[in-house]
Order: sequence, then structure tokens, then C-alpha cells
Amino acid sequence: MARDQGWEGGSTTPKEQGGWADKVVGPSEGSFHEGFYPEPVAATAEYLENYQKEWLKAVERCKEIGFDFIEIHGAHGYFMHGMFLLIS
Repeated sequence: MARDQGWEGGSTTPKEQGGWADKVVGPSEGSFHEGFYPEPVAATAEYLENYQKEWLKAVERCKEIGFDFIEIHGAHGYFMHGMFLLIS
């Protein structure tokens, strides 16, 4: 069985392998684990407004093609999860 082993769970994909380590946006500045995770920049009000608009557009596209529901995966380190953490 063929399997891509370029990414190990629990870390980010290096930029050399197509990762995005220099474009991370978070709820605040500062890495969760310096030296292991990328250094995020804090989300601005403009970024959050655009983020909301893009989610709403995605919901509308799902409605158009007949989806009955949408499951949002926003746990454990995803941006949405980070917005609810007190340490963020």
C-alpha cells in the first residue's frame, strides 16, 4: 500500500514540503510551543470579518448542492478552537 510519509501528526508540514509555516494566523501572537510550532501573527478585525464571510459563502455553496448539514472540524489546534482558548 502506497503511503505519503511527509507529515507526522501533531506537527506542521515543513515549508520545503509545501507547508505554510510562514503564513500562520492565530487568535494572538506567540507560538503554542516555541521552536516546534510556527510563530503566528494575531488575527486582525479585518481578517476575522473576511473569515466569517468566507464561511458563510461556503455554507451557501453547500446549500446550493443539496447538503442537509455541515460538520465543522475545529478542534485541537485549528484556528476556530484557538479562538475559544483562554491561553490564546
